[in-house]
Amino acid sequence: VISKNRLPITDYRLLSFFITGEVQKVLNERKMEIEQLPVKPKDLAEIFSLIKEGIITLNLAKDVFTKMVEEKKTAREIVEQRGLKQITSKEEIENIVKEVLKLHLAEVERYRKGKKGLFGYFIGEVMKKTKGKANPTIVNAIMLDILRET
Repeated sequence: VISKNRLPITDYRLLSFFITGEVQKVLNERKMEIEQLPVKPKDLAEIFSLIKEGIITLNLAKDVFTKMVEEKKTAREIVEQRGLKQITSKEEIENIVKEVLKLHLAEVERYRKGKKGLFGYFIGEVMKKTKGKANPTIVNAIMLDILRET
């Protein structure tokens, strides 16, 4: 039986990373003590629920957290109001990947000739184009498939 007070978080490493990174950063920047933070544990848990549900990425979660502190709104409110839902449509992502690769034909040729380090560059360009909203796992898979085509 799960207590009503227990947070619905199973990825404690991610939680630890988020607290020692993002939460501590906000506390330091605003010269606050943890007790003064307007985001309570249940609110923080909501961010992780959104990540687990595939609605937002970890990078978007960082922005959502900052907005939660500034605006004193819930994570879901911020995601809805700002249109921050993650792009998970394979068709939409495939179109974006193809568009990015068309803009960088010289780099694609260099990649196919062995400059495999450009893969990260292409991923970065897709993420820039989608403002970090594209599901990175789907982007990677589609990018690999397209770049393997000859």
